[in-house]
Amino acid sequence: MFENKHFTKLQGRLMMVRKRLAEAATPALAGLSVLIASFGNFLSHNHYPLLTREAGLITVVIVGVATAMWLVYASAEKVSRGILQVLLVWLALDLNFDGLVVPVATAAIAIVFNRKMAQFVGIASVAALLTGLVGATAPAKRNAEEQSKPAAWTGLAPPILVHIILDEHIGIEGILGNAADDAKMRSDLKTFYLNNGFRLYGGAYSEYLHTVNAIPHVLNFGERQVRQADERKGSSVKKNAYFERLRAMGYSIHVFQTDYLDYCGSETVASCRTRPATKLGIIADALPLEDKALLLAKEFAKLAHFPRVGARVFDLGARRARKYGVPVPLINLETSFAPVALGAIDTFDRISNELATASAGEAYFVHELLPHYPYLLDDQCHPKGLTDWRNRQLDYSSKEERYHAYFAQVRCAMTQIGSVLQSLADKDAIVIVHGDHGSRITDVDPTSEAVGAFTDKDLIAGYSTLFAVRAAHIPGGYQSRSAPIYQLIESLAASAFSSVSLPSLHVPEVMLEDRRWMPAQKHPLPAWWPAAD
Repeated sequence: MFENKHFTKLQGRLMMVRKRLAEAATPALAGLSVLIASFGNFLSHNHYPLLTREAGLITVVIVGVATAMWLVYASAEKVSRGILQVLLVWLALDLNFDGLVVPVATAAIAIVFNRKMAQFVGIASVAALLTGLVGATAPAKRNAEEQSKPAAWTGLAPPILVHIILDEHIGIEGILGNAADDAKMRSDLKTFYLNNGFRLYGGAYSEYLHTVNAIPHVLNFGERQVRQADERKGSSVKKNAYFERLRAMGYSIHVFQTDYLDYCGSETVASCRTRPATKLGIIADALPLEDKALLLAKEFAKLAHFPRVGARVFDLGARRARKYGVPVPLINLETSFAPVALGAIDTFDRISNELATASAGEAYFVHELLPHYPYLLDDQCHPKGLTDWRNRQLDYSSKEERYHAYFAQVRCAMTQIGSVLQSLADKDAIVIVHGDHGSRITDVDPTSEAVGAFTDKDLIAGYSTLFAVRAAHIPGGYQSRSAPIYQLIESLAASAFSSVSLPSLHVPEVMLEDRRWMPAQKHPLPAWWPAAD
């Protein structure tokens, strides 16, 4: 009788467990739908193929997470289950939307659907997944190309013009370190450009810290472009005095750009090639399986607040443990690992091929995100392992390590410029190569809010930039004197690329931007920089 009683009690417990698991099944399936649908949309947005081994690995992890959620929900009581359902709604929205829409929509769904929240989220997620699958399985488009617009010029064609903007390329006088690595980088840059016949301006500088302000300022010869604060994730050059000048000279302008900054709205542009700047699809054929899976997992996790906060807390503990000699790995979801420089290599290959058949009267304008962070390429432009990637800030590595990785990517850029020059070896061509701002490898970014906190070295790292020009009537050589790049471009364009006039500035100044990248106030560059010729 005792055994029967014990068996009956055990049977009752098993029935209770089955009942709880059955009750938790719907929320668990809803959670799985949320994660799978969000991951599918993430792949689609990044032009990443769905049917890959790395995507499969992450899907297995997602199923594991959903199973854990199922068990936690099954063991929870009524109030805890309500909280978990609200958190599920929050997660579904947080993975797919930004800003106030997340808390507002979470509250609205909780009020309207109440106990049916999980079912609603599950059905909505499945619908979102089905609509996103088409994009996720479609092949990635590396470049979009617009049809050429008709040219109207009938006069004598000017020489081929190649104008390349290397994003985040520091100037030679901006490399201030005394270490052997710094000295070699200065020497290598000088040697490369001088041996290839360029006039090199080591003291060139941009007046702005960010691309969306810096390049329109240069292309409009110092006129500031009015923009909105929400254009930090991408913008367009609304007015382009430089292109107008080129058109008046008789040039047919061909643009190679990323979708971060659009130059192709102007009627002066004959053809336009655009590649995605930050899409992860570019890594599908470029990295080992484990690196691709880890990178996808990190970038997906960064979409939601919960993983970011959890990773931040974990990393704080890990850094403390490291001080005591315990090698705890860092998660690091704070920094950007979008492989923006990797796509630049494809672009330069295409440009070099096109230049081989270029003819007089054609201008090629190129803006590429090289050597822009993260620093993932070696000096021969081969991608490194993910653990060797570095960033300009929030990297948990020393500034020396970051500059070492940055210099490798600068040398990669030199390799690409070398290929361009080789394609022009037997042609009459004008070549301009410059940056849009400095490396920005700083301790404190020089913003208007940080006046007094940033140092002179931070300021120079932010604004010093490369500028080199090669043209038939401009002698090669090196000039270290400070010069704003917009004035160098204006001088070149005004002389039809036959001469460069240096400005007579007593106090070189830059424009400090605020945290929204809006221009805020002028600030002088250090009086001691750059060194005299």
